[in-house]
Amino acid sequence: YAIAYNNRGLAYYKQDKYVKAAGDFRRAIQFNPNNELAYNNVAIVFCKQGDYDKALLYLDKAIALIKEIKPSHADVFNNLGFVYMKIGMHKESADAYNYASHIIQSKTADYSDDYNQITLDQRIDGHPVTAKFYGE
Repeated sequence: YAIAYNNRGLAYYKQDKYVKAAGDFRRAIQFNPNNELAYNNVAIVFCKQGDYDKALLYLDKAIALIKEIKPSHADVFNNLGFVYMKIGMHKESADAYNYASHIIQSKTADYSDDYNQITLDQRIDGHPVTAKFYGE
């Protein structure tokens, strides 16, 4: 069920239905509490709503769950950089953005299929550093 709720949450997110999206992402977490990308997705909703403190909480949880870095995790660190930038933590923002770009550069060959699962809006929505590496 976790995958279904996460996917429906992404559909709601793309329709700008952020409350419904966050609800489905949280349901996905209930079914799979170790799904770091569902935590990242909740954080994205909070970013869209301007609630950076809550976004940071969910991103911290997502990062704590990461066991092995994959290209899709670049979004987590890219979003972390965005939140840090919004709350004025510029050094931390630069560090997170740099780590996101490092993930992309070092894992492209190993996990190229994961790029297909990263949605376009998550890749470039307000995140020019990541967009540069995706060639957008």
